[in-house]
Amino acid sequence: MTHLLLAADPTSHVIPHYLFSIGGLKVTNQMFMALVAAILMLLIFPTLFRKAIPAASRRRGGPRTSSNRSSSSCASRSSARR
Repeated sequence: MTHLLLAADPTSHVIPHYLFSIGGLKVTNQMFMALVAAILMLLIFPTLFRKAIPAASRRRGGPRTSSNRSSSSCASRSSARR
């Protein structure tokens, strides 16, 4: 049973695999998935950050939209490392 779980090359799922070529550029699976992730971020993030926080949860002086909240959390994390 254990021989079914073993791979001939344990790094075969990690290394880039050639998918197709566009012009002179050879596209690998890792490049393709990075492109898919970028397209999803371009579609999802603007709609996510456009919506405002409901008025009941607002605090005076605090972040009022999710984009401000995300940048303030990044800033607080970077200042905590110092």
